[in-house]
Amino acid sequence: MARNPEYSPQGEALGGYIFVCNNVTMPDCFRRRIFGLPARNRESVSEIRPGMPIFLYNFNTGLLYGIFEAVSFGGMNIDPLAWPDPNFPGRSAYPAQVRVRCRVIRPPLNDSIFRLIVGVPIRYRRRLSVTQALNLLDIYEYLHCYCVALAREVIAAAIALPDI
Repeated sequence: MARNPEYSPQGEALGGYIFVCNNVTMPDCFRRRIFGLPARNRESVSEIRPGMPIFLYNFNTGLLYGIFEAVSFGGMNIDPLAWPDPNFPGRSAYPAQVRVRCRVIRPPLNDSIFRLIVGVPIRYRRRLSVTQALNLLDIYEYLHCYCVALAREVIAAAIALPDI
């Protein structure tokens, strides 16, 4: 049985949000600095507040991108020209929207890491509880620190190599 992506477990407060894109819509998300979902997500998107952590999942690649931050309240048709609906000219196919900015660039996470944190695949979760959002932010920071430390070790080892 599929879980409802609209609601956090036991009605917990919203701590973060995951928007979904594909290889076609992703460039527009970044260019417009706006993320959107179909109208059926309007209720949960309307709970988004400025400053809230936002993530973008590309279902073609299976990667979760972050860390973004909401700079507007979530709402409907913030940019009605984003992702035009072919059936309704002048309307967005993804009208449940929020404006974002990049808080910090981190390498993307794959779905299996997300599943360890939240317990379900990304496709079943859009809303993140406060605890889930904080855990996700911690994982991004941990992986960043690990990558930096590893890069420093590689550079130090390369510098220590004798000249041939």
